[in-house]
Amino acid sequence: MRRSPSRGRRASAAVALSLAVASLNASAGLFDKVLGRPDPSEPLPPEKAFRIKVEAIDGKTVIATLTPAPEHYLYRKTVRFAAKDAKGVRLAGMVLPNGTKKRDPFFGETEVYTQPVQVTLPLERAAGVPASLSVVVFYQGCNGRLGVCYPPSQAEFPIRLP
Repeated sequence: MRRSPSRGRRASAAVALSLAVASLNASAGLFDKVLGRPDPSEPLPPEKAFRIKVEAIDGKTVIATLTPAPEHYLYRKTVRFAAKDAKGVRLAGMVLPNGTKKRDPFFGETEVYTQPVQVTLPLERAAGVPASLSVVVFYQGCNGRLGVCYPPSQAEFPIRLP
């Protein structure tokens, strides 16, 4: 029995399509690298895994926002702040918001931040003195999906107060 030409073309087209899809899947990692997309099987660098923004709201208040990337979390107990090169100003304390309870293989029962967290840093400032300082943020976190934890890290943010 002889096959119809259209049936053979359809089979050839199906094989060609399958090969094209397999080729695209195999080269997807290369395209991601060329386009600057992260490889989901590799951990992000700490500055991308945990974005931090620190800004002066007024002459006596600084706000720090810490944002873990998707599938990442920050340990609440490692988040700290310090003033550096403070001229006429000092951190007057802070209160960290509660985190989500987590059973962690390294710290046991602990609290973590999986969503952006905002921390208000009240300042004590000498009257009439122009003030500047650097706020140093200390933190540590993990990529929950990969099971990779980052070493303790810190980032410094120079601030000029109004």
